[in-house]
Amino acid sequence: MLLTLASTTLVLVLLVTAVFLGRRVYLHFYPQRKLRLPASLRPKPDNVHVNKVRKYITDDNNKMSLPTITLTFPTAPTAAKARAVAAITAPRKLPIDQASPRFHTRADPTDETALAALFGVRAVDVFPAEDTTNSDSADDDAAFLATLDPKEWKAQDHYRVLGLGHLRFLATADDIKQSHRSRVLKHHPDKLAATKGANADDLDAVFKCLQKAYDTLADPAKRRSYDACDRGVSDDIPTDRELRTWFEQSPETFYDEVQTLFEREARFATKPNRVPAFGTDTSGKGVVDKFYAFWYAFGHEHSWRSFEYDDKEDAESASNRDHKRHIESKNKAERQRRKTEDNTRIRVLVDRVLAVDPRPKRFKEQEKAAKKGGRGASASVTTDTPPPAAATAAPTAVTPTRPTTAPVSTPPSTSAADTKAAVKRDKKAIRTLVTKDHGYLQGPGADVTSSQMESVLLGLERLLEGTKGDAHELASLLAELTAGAASAGTPGVRAAFDVALARTARDTADHEAAAAAARAEAAAASAASSGSGSGPRPWSPKELQILVLAVKKIPGGALERWDKVAEYVAVHSGEEKRKVVDVIAQSKALAAGGGGKEQLKVLQDHRISGYDVKDAPTTRYE
Repeated sequence: MLLTLASTTLVLVLLVTAVFLGRRVYLHFYPQRKLRLPASLRPKPDNVHVNKVRKYITDDNNKMSLPTITLTFPTAPTAAKARAVAAITAPRKLPIDQASPRFHTRADPTDETALAALFGVRAVDVFPAEDTTNSDSADDDAAFLATLDPKEWKAQDHYRVLGLGHLRFLATADDIKQSHRSRVLKHHPDKLAATKGANADDLDAVFKCLQKAYDTLADPAKRRSYDACDRGVSDDIPTDRELRTWFEQSPETFYDEVQTLFEREARFATKPNRVPAFGTDTSGKGVVDKFYAFWYAFGHEHSWRSFEYDDKEDAESASNRDHKRHIESKNKAERQRRKTEDNTRIRVLVDRVLAVDPRPKRFKEQEKAAKKGGRGASASVTTDTPPPAAATAAPTAVTPTRPTTAPVSTPPSTSAADTKAAVKRDKKAIRTLVTKDHGYLQGPGADVTSSQMESVLLGLERLLEGTKGDAHELASLLAELTAGAASAGTPGVRAAFDVALARTARDTADHEAAAAAARAEAAAASAASSGSGSGPRPWSPKELQILVLAVKKIPGGALERWDKVAEYVAVHSGEEKRKVVDVIAQSKALAAGGGGKEQLKVLQDHRISGYDVKDAPTTRYE
């Protein structure tokens, strides 16, 4: 092994030595020659245009020398002389020094009038005016950050903490990230310690609040929960007077302001790209109907808004499972209450806008005109129907005037389809009269609370249920409410509403009393026919079935078991409670194979009062 390595190394050394010596011998016998130029490049004594080129080359002694090479170029053409040199303009004197500090003293550092006079306005840099609002907002921002408490981080304005109060729910993820980064660099505890001193208090208070704000807004789920309760975005809705003022200014102002309002509310839509627009004065009936149908059902069908972020108690901090369930139930009730209030707010907003919007009234008038024209009353249509220009005029009242005459009752000879249409029409008219025309019995334009609205809606449902869909009763109820509105306005409608509600309550109570009396008479007749005075009352198949279920449901060893079985049979069969002795005897009879077991077999796979007997009852009893 060692011999092989040594021989290889020796061979390599010999090869390197041979190459080096061979190069030295070659250079000794074959030195570099002197460079000779071709005849075409050699200088001629009669040529005037000569250019000397010098280059270092080696001579015969292998030393550096500086030879001279002369190159001859052809004569330039005559046409090139005219364009060879451009014309030189006449010199002019510019007082540039007047703009320097030696000749021009500027009281204002941004004064560039001298430069503008010399070189034009475009050559002068425009200094932006000082923005005093930025300094004021910076001072306000510093004062706001100084009031932050990390312990109350959930109640803080996260968008304002990050400096995004002007964007809020419109801020993108990049905006949140960049703002958080810049604020963290400015309010980092290490940087504050270097400027304020290591002993300064609460150096990390703002930093902790920044982190909480970023954690909340950077997470899409947490940000959505916070945006639903963001107090920085107002939930106020305009009054009827404000809406009418917008319309009186111009219809375009009304449509633009209302569109802005609903765009604010549309941020809670489950499908924001499918929210219908409010439209303009020239929008068709389909656009208007789609808009109002969407927003009337917005709170129940199209809104994801919830109020989990404002839960007063944290269920995760509960001491045990029962306490956690109690907290969750309280939070759920509070969320539902706030959700109901928000739905009511949206509905009131839609009602107020609909009362001022002239387009639905215009569409109704056009439909009436079309119906009259179809009947051949084109002349009356021309006389009664206002021109389209008048339809866009500002409304003089919030609600339209309803007819004072009572509606005509549906004649008995009408078909079922006509009766159904009349019932639907009268129900809608009653709801519209109570809710929209008279502001839930509080008056047109009045501010209605959620409790008042809920009370009126419940009473309205009881009234409509009391009519049982009868066309004559609905027509009579609508006539009473319309007569009250014609005589005394909203108070008259309220009085007629209360009278009709009291009458419905009396009728319901009388009907229930009559039904209870009928049930009592039927029970007495059944007891008399079964001969209860001569011995134990026989067991009906229904009681036998319920007895089997009761024995299975109430296990042996339970306290007062047979009394509970007797109570169970009486409650679920609707019969009088039997004695405990009779219940025990019947159970033993069933266990022995008699006592009505054949009746139970007949009742297999049949439904009796909500119970299914799919298998034969067991015969194992205690």
